[in-house]
Amino acid sequence: MCSFFTTVASLSQPSASELLIRADVSALLEAMDGVPDPHDPRGVRYPLAIVLGLGVFAACCGAETFDETGEIVADLDHEILAGFGLVRAAPSSATFRRVLNTVDPDCLDEALCVWASGVAIRQDDVPPEPATTLEPAPKTGTIPESQPATAQESKPAHTPPEPGRVISIDGKTLKAARSFDAGGAMSQVAVLEALDHATGAVLAQEQINAGDENAAGIQIVKRLAKRFGSLDGITIVADAKHTTRELASVVTTLGGDWVFTVKGNAPTAQSAAASLPWAGIPIADVTRGKAHGRKETRTLRLTQIPDHIDLTLAGATQAGLVRRTTWRKKTVTSAYAWTHETVLIATSLSTEQASPKRLADILRDHWRVEALHWVRDVVFHEDHHSAHTGHGPRNMAALRNTAITRHRLHGATRLAPTLRAANRHPHRALAAIA
Repeated sequence: MCSFFTTVASLSQPSASELLIRADVSALLEAMDGVPDPHDPRGVRYPLAIVLGLGVFAACCGAETFDETGEIVADLDHEILAGFGLVRAAPSSATFRRVLNTVDPDCLDEALCVWASGVAIRQDDVPPEPATTLEPAPKTGTIPESQPATAQESKPAHTPPEPGRVISIDGKTLKAARSFDAGGAMSQVAVLEALDHATGAVLAQEQINAGDENAAGIQIVKRLAKRFGSLDGITIVADAKHTTRELASVVTTLGGDWVFTVKGNAPTAQSAAASLPWAGIPIADVTRGKAHGRKETRTLRLTQIPDHIDLTLAGATQAGLVRRTTWRKKTVTSAYAWTHETVLIATSLSTEQASPKRLADILRDHWRVEALHWVRDVVFHEDHHSAHTGHGPRNMAALRNTAITRHRLHGATRLAPTLRAANRHPHRALAAIA
């Protein structure tokens, strides 16, 4: 009998592999522990942190819906479940649906973004103070003649300091998350994301209410400023929908810089930028690329904004004209043809803060946030997920963002095979959680 109880006692002790898994998931569970639980504690069977942590793990294994989340978790082996702290059967799909429909999406997204991206304010995130204060560059109507026509022709005499962190914001509609009011009018859930150019990590997500992306953009930059202490050293990049005086003012007030596309929704800024003498302004940067069956040449003309021209955008110092010339097929069956597109841009970055090549790279890399939305649509089939009640659509989108961020930070270049591999062998997903 003594040997029997000794055996039972040994079975209750965690194995070495369970201890390793606990160490891997401890940071995630600690982050989820800060999310407030909206449920009555008298009826709670599973701690909220464990349910949310398992939801993140299932998303890293490719879960697309509440049902798939429950199915993946139900198939996990004892070691992984014990590593997450479970001592009973795994939560069901109904539990994940109930929790994700009711938990606060703002608190959950902030906890997930801070944990997943690892970009909470740190000492090495603070840009060093400049040794001397640079005098503002004189404003003229054209680029100085001493500036090279292209980046390839010559190198500048000195290397100007570049912006520290570049963050793009862009909106996405969850097309299948539809609901109807009493009058039969349809509404769809839409969200706005902020993505770090350097790492591909999603830094924040906000819900877009009544189609007002500008208000969501302002809320996101305020969240980032609160997280980092300010926007010092951060450049916000956005498309024409966000080219507003309000957003430009908020970004500059919080100490950051911005790069905006200027189109017809900002008629005053567009008219002022279009009036600049672009024909006489030399090309500051040329970028050529070949990929996905097309060839593309991008040129950037850049000029400081003269004192007598007001773009009505706070902090605007430079304007640019981007021309994209592309050799491609418009459809699968059509012949190759040239397409031309000209876009005006404005920025608060001075010539000392960003060279023409750096500014061209910032504009080009804005596609990264659009690629995030493409991955969610094509890999996670987000636009086919019809959940629309409560906070479920936004919280599921946050789980997908977290899975994409963690896999990218751990070196995944092709997400679909990475998710399939994790789905076949869930222990592989632990590398993305650790």
